[in-house]
Amino acid sequence: MGTKSQRPQLTLVVFLTAIVLTMPARASSVEIPSLVHYSEIILFGKTVSVSCQWAEDTPCIVSQAAFQVENCLRGNYRSGDVVTIESEGGEINGMKQRVPNAPTFTRGQYAFVFLNSKSNGRLSVPYGVEGVISCSKQGKKMVARNGKALEQIIEEVKEAMGE
Repeated sequence: MGTKSQRPQLTLVVFLTAIVLTMPARASSVEIPSLVHYSEIILFGKTVSVSCQWAEDTPCIVSQAAFQVENCLRGNYRSGDVVTIESEGGEINGMKQRVPNAPTFTRGQYAFVFLNSKSNGRLSVPYGVEGVISCSKQGKKMVARNGKALEQIIEEVKEAMGE
């Protein structure tokens, strides 16, 4: 089968594969009513820049995305305002740190973001990657990653807010 030194590694791979295959499947997305219920702020807009720095209290990297608001569905923001969204992970001087389920933002990315305020005054996404619905332009129309038009998502959010 292999040398004795290879057997523990093979056993570990088989064991980890078995764990992954027997884990319950996670839903591909959190429903909009849940996102609305647990979010203080709901915005649609565009990431204009991303910077990374070391966290103040841990040896971890945090990313700060400057997000320009185009539409505020909940909160006190106007079109053109720029907010800072903080998430775990990022890259500093070639050193990368990825955190499972932490959202990542890229310059030029359009998205709906479901946010909460942190104790340090910054904003975060309470549902991780599920709280960011990326969108892209298809012709003159803005369409979300799930194929829904921007207007349809706005209507679903408003309906979940009781409007």
